Amino acid sequence: MQTIQIEIKNPGAMNFLFDLQNIGMIEIKNNNKRKKSAKLSEKFYGCINTEQNDKMQTEILKMRDEWDRNI
Repeated sequence: MQTIQIEIKNPGAMNFLFDLQNIGMIEIKNNNKRKKSAKLSEKFYGCINTEQNDKMQTEILKMRDEWDRNI
């Protein structure tokens, strides 16, 4: 038995492959396993420095104050 990996470029090819599987010539194994994604907090940790963080927090607080004031 030989294992190969193929890339499907035409959706009709999948029907052909399923036909081959149905007559017992090939076996299709699904390798499209979803990778466990990291938390966003872990993924982006350290991407901005403390100075940028402080500026962003100040701007966010200003925006919140403006929103509350206009109600």
